[in-house]
Amino acid sequence: MSGYTFNEMEGKKPGHVLQGQDTDPQTIQDIRNHLARYEPFYDGILNYNKNGEPYWISLSINPVWDNQNQLTHVISVQANITQVKQTCLDFTRKLDAIGGALVIMEIDATGKLDSVNPLFEEALGQVDKSCEEASRSIYHQITHELKEAIDKQGYASALIEFDGQHDQLAIDARICVLKDLSGNILNYVMFGIDISTRVKPSQKHKHQCSPSLSPAKRS
Repeated sequence: MSGYTFNEMEGKKPGHVLQGQDTDPQTIQDIRNHLARYEPFYDGILNYNKNGEPYWISLSINPVWDNQNQLTHVISVQANITQVKQTCLDFTRKLDAIGGALVIMEIDATGKLDSVNPLFEEALGQVDKSCEEASRSIYHQITHELKEAIDKQGYASALIEFDGQHDQLAIDARICVLKDLSGNILNYVMFGIDISTRVKPSQKHKHQCSPSLSPAKRS
């Protein structure tokens, strides 16, 4: 991975050779702290190969003790995780971009608010709704029909509306679920587009001060 030979690295501390300008200082300090305490640990770090090219590794470090409880060696097992790390970084950037265009809310399996992006929080403020109110309302109105759609295709389409005193918030939304390895629901994720300006004036005061969630109609 590094491009260095054993002779080039012999007697040198790997960190002094492999770490570079974008290596996280906190990760370096964490590794040093674990080594100083002779603790086994697992971490990931950005290194640089002999040609100066960056690459990510996962490393598992374990101290080895003899029968007299004396430290004899420190074993480091490493794996190149550059592709995995790059995929994660790309995914994070995409989510950040999506979060700037869509309203997003995540609630747990009991309806408790987990997270909400600033765009949705701002939109809810315009109709005098708190994020906690919105999460509870959405959760209680996830119907059996919507749950069946989620189970069948992985998500459900819905029109979510919140009526305030003077304004209405309407979201063309998709709802999906996050599950653990046993298939238990961890969180519901709602994301969508604010279509309030497209809602017909006659609908704006249909359910005054009452949020509604219904399957979106598709032609």
